[in-house]
Amino acid sequence: MAQRWTSFSPKRVRRLTIGSVSPLDMSSMQVTDEHVKALRSYLLEEPEVWIPLHKRLLESGRAQGYELLIWAAFVLLVRRMFSPTWSLDKVIRYVAGVRASFGEQAGLIDARVAESLMRRALGDEANTGEALDRAGDESKAHAQLMMLMALASDANFDDSALDDLLNSARELAEQCQ
Repeated sequence: MAQRWTSFSPKRVRRLTIGSVSPLDMSSMQVTDEHVKALRSYLLEEPEVWIPLHKRLLESGRAQGYELLIWAAFVLLVRRMFSPTWSLDKVIRYVAGVRASFGEQAGLIDARVAESLMRRALGDEANTGEALDRAGDESKAHAQLMMLMALASDANFDDSALDDLLNSARELAEQCQ
């Protein structure tokens, strides 16, 4: 039986923030097969597929469902990595390890933003707002995408497990509408 990644309440996700880390009107969002394909190609590190899809979604104005899917996958992976118990120290060490793996390019990920996003995904909204309020939308989106890639890489998914994650993320995202 396939592992289910989510036991996370859609009501809780609805209260959390996504993409640009600002509240969105989720009533009109729809997660499409194109959104799932784009996220799958990103997680499989297929830039020849992901870059054109990502660009098309952003330029067409159809990215909101995609942002919700990304946030849902991020929440599921963060919770998979750190649940049932987590600590701020573990989150800080994980972000530091990911940044260290980038060597001289560690600055590509704002540590405070990445830590705040992960804490929010874990349901801890205390003291996360200040770092996220100061950061630009691009910094938040970049940190979220880079940490999502690291979490997926560390999970070492086979095709079936990746499909399970994407299906669970889609279900969670659709329940938030």
